[in-house]
Amino acid sequence: MECSYDLTVAICTFNRSAVLNETLFSLQKQISVSEYNVQVIVIDNNSTDDTRMVVESNGFINCYFIENKQGLSHARNKAIDLLNSNYLCFIDDDAVPCDNWLDNIIQATIKYPDVHFFGGRILPDPHVRLPFWFDDSFHGLYSLQDFGNDVTYYSSKSGPVGANMVISRDVIRNERFNTKLGRVGNNLLSGEETEFFVRLGFLNHASIYVGNACVIHKFQVERYKKGWVIQRFKADGVSSRVMFGLSPSLKGLFSPLYHFIYSIFKFNTLYAYCSFVRLAGFIKGKV
Repeated sequence: MECSYDLTVAICTFNRSAVLNETLFSLQKQISVSEYNVQVIVIDNNSTDDTRMVVESNGFINCYFIENKQGLSHARNKAIDLLNSNYLCFIDDDAVPCDNWLDNIIQATIKYPDVHFFGGRILPDPHVRLPFWFDDSFHGLYSLQDFGNDVTYYSSKSGPVGANMVISRDVIRNERFNTKLGRVGNNLLSGEETEFFVRLGFLNHASIYVGNACVIHKFQVERYKKGWVIQRFKADGVSSRVMFGLSPSLKGLFSPLYHFIYSIFKFNTLYAYCSFVRLAGFIKGKV
């Protein structure tokens, strides 16, 4: 099938119209000066705020779609169904693209035509004062990733993060995100990206880190409170239990225990406690 666009940018959203407005404003600004042809897909997963008005006010009138089945995985699958390019880029509704993000992403896919997975730099909001306990131990579950400004291959221990990632159509084929995993409404379950990437053969492919394609992840201030992060770790443990049930392995069985033991040597009391909570969530298998 011949594609009409150089890149598809998909944004799945649920009741975040204010920050979505920032994301779409930046994206539209970059599209207006880009030489590339870009398809934008905004999947509204049953928002009750003014999401549709925000999408249309930023000039994306024909880019708005509704997914009635609640859940991020359902919304992402709808985006895949609408894909009309060789590369699908997912960014979060609260991930605001920095200058030249769009062109740098596309140029990376052109420069590395044999690569199927790309990820960009993801930084926290510089206007938010981070709590003293927030170090790089928490970056993974906050979808933050910073390996510098260069374009380079990922190491074997890392890969793209869902807030700013690109997947080629060639590896997606008929695969879809598992709807038993991922956010549903306001819950904090996750794991759908990892499980999806494994099925796509990510472990057998090289992937590219596009350091000059940066987004600012504008989390709500409440997410930097201890209560939220504890619940997030617990939900991650439950998600790991679900993934283990879908694809049992020794690594999946012992990973939560390994991360708990590792956390003890990080000398961050909150991180160690959160890792214990994650292990408990894995054992209990429920939030």
